[in-house]
Amino acid sequence: MRYRSRRPAGFALIVVLWFLVLLSAIGIYMMANARSETALAHNTLAAARAEALADAAVTQGAASQMVTDPSKKWRLDGTSYHVNLPGGDATIRLIDESLKINPNLASDALMSGLFQALGLDRQHADGLGAAIADWVQSGDTPRPLGAKKDQYIAAGRNYGPPGQPVENLDELQLVLGMKPEYLAAALPYLTIYTSEAAPTDQRVMSPIILQATKIAAFQAASGQGQASGGSTESGQAGAGDAAPIVMTVEATAHSADGGTFVRRTVITINSSNDNGAEKPKAFQVMDWRRGVLPN
Repeated sequence: MRYRSRRPAGFALIVVLWFLVLLSAIGIYMMANARSETALAHNTLAAARAEALADAAVTQGAASQMVTDPSKKWRLDGTSYHVNLPGGDATIRLIDESLKINPNLASDALMSGLFQALGLDRQHADGLGAAIADWVQSGDTPRPLGAKKDQYIAAGRNYGPPGQPVENLDELQLVLGMKPEYLAAALPYLTIYTSEAAPTDQRVMSPIILQATKIAAFQAASGQGQASGGSTESGQAGAGDAAPIVMTVEATAHSADGGTFVRRTVITINSSNDNGAEKPKAFQVMDWRRGVLPN
C-alpha cells in the first residue's frame, strides 16, 4: 500500500524535472539565437561603416589628382597610400588606365599573350584571344581559332558575338571558352577607357603586360596573330583642355569595429585652361563596383 501511494508522486517529480530540462533547453536556444542575431547585426553595421569609409577614400583618391602642385599628386602606378578617416582607416591605390590593355582595340595575339602571361597554356590562350577579337569585330567569318554565331550555337549557346566593342568588361564572360577564373585574373590588366590598344612605354608597363607584349610581338613576327579592328572614340582633349586622367581607384577600408570593405572604381578627371587660368576640376565615375577582399 505504501509503494502504491508514492508512485504518483514519483512520476510527477519526473515530469517536473523533464519540464525543467525542456525550459532550460528553450532558454539556451533563445540565448544562442539572440547572440547570433546580435553578432549578425554587428557584422552588418560594421560592413556598412567600412563601405562608407571606402567610398570616402575613393573621393580622397580622386582629390589627390586635383591639386595644382604636381609634386603633391599621388602616383598612378599602384603605390599604396594609407589614410586615417573618422571611424577607421583605408589603403588607397591609384592605377593609370592607360597602362592597361583595351580588348576592343588589342590584337588577338596581344590578348593571347596576356592570358599566357597569366599562366594559361598556349592553346587555350590563342583560342580566347581569337574569340575575343571575333566578339568585338563585325562580320560572320570567324578566325581559325575564333568563334562567330555558328560556333556559339554549336556549343549550346543561344546567343552570338555582337560584333561591336564591349561596353563593360563583365561582358567578356560571355565569350566562348571564357571561364570566371580566367576573366578574374585578367580584369586588373584590362580597360575600355583608352584610345590605344596597350601602353607603348616598356618602362611603365607592369610585368604581366610587358610579358604579354613580348609574346604578342613574337606571334606577330611569326604571322600567328591578326590585328583587332574594334573602334572607340579617342576621347582627345579639345583645344585649350588638359588631357583627362582616367584611373582606377581601389580603396580597402577598415572600420574601428572590425568591418572591411573594398571599393573599386574607374574615374575620369577633367580639367581645362581658360586664358591661362585653370578651371576647377571635376571627376566622373565610369565604373563603380565592390572589390575583392584581400586574402
